[in-house]
Amino acid sequence: MTTHSAKAVSRPTIFVIALAALALTLYFAVRPAYATSGATLKESQIGTDSSQATDDCSDNVDVPAGEVLWHFILNGIDPGITSAIPGQFQFQFDGTLNVDSSKWNPGGDTHHFYVFTSGDDVLQGATADIGNSDYNNFVLSHICHGAEGQQSASESVSESVSESVSESVAESASGEQSVEAGTGTPAASTPDGALPFGGSSPLPMIAFSLILLTSLGSLAYANVKAVRKN
Repeated sequence: MTTHSAKAVSRPTIFVIALAALALTLYFAVRPAYATSGATLKESQIGTDSSQATDDCSDNVDVPAGEVLWHFILNGIDPGITSAIPGQFQFQFDGTLNVDSSKWNPGGDTHHFYVFTSGDDVLQGATADIGNSDYNNFVLSHICHGAEGQQSASESVSESVSESVSESVAESASGEQSVEAGTGTPAASTPDGALPFGGSSPLPMIAFSLILLTSLGSLAYANVKAVRKN
């Protein structure tokens, strides 16, 4: 019986196989691991506190009083995306805010996200859904605070109603003084509702003022509620 021994693999072949395995390992280690899982925020920017920011807002974007604008930029997208990209932004107090990119260049390789928080907050992370595209950088560009002197809509309505109530009460009091200061014909007897020592009773005017204040207060509440819903 003839026995055939297995042919030995040559050393050059083993060397080539080893090099190929090493190259493949390096490829997967160096290539972006996030290519199919979305873009992630630059790690060093996690934990950014907007209360410490002194950036000058240069976006020409109106920031409501008390709110904070966070401007994020995602660039180097390959291939470019020429439609809005969904983004998720995590904050300590406002939680997760879902905001799409609202501006990008013609090639779609750079996208801008404008995220508003209800006040100063701490950034805990951000991701963007870019499908199978790669990217170079996803960063927080800058932070803008709303003007402190700017009034919110609800505050403006409240102040307007308060001024109207004050003016109405002042006008009513002025009218009452004018009537009392006028000279009339003495009455032969004391009419109902009048004081026995002269002068009209203040009770009707007080009741009228209370009704007026209640009505204006109800109107103010309805306006503020409508503004907040909008």
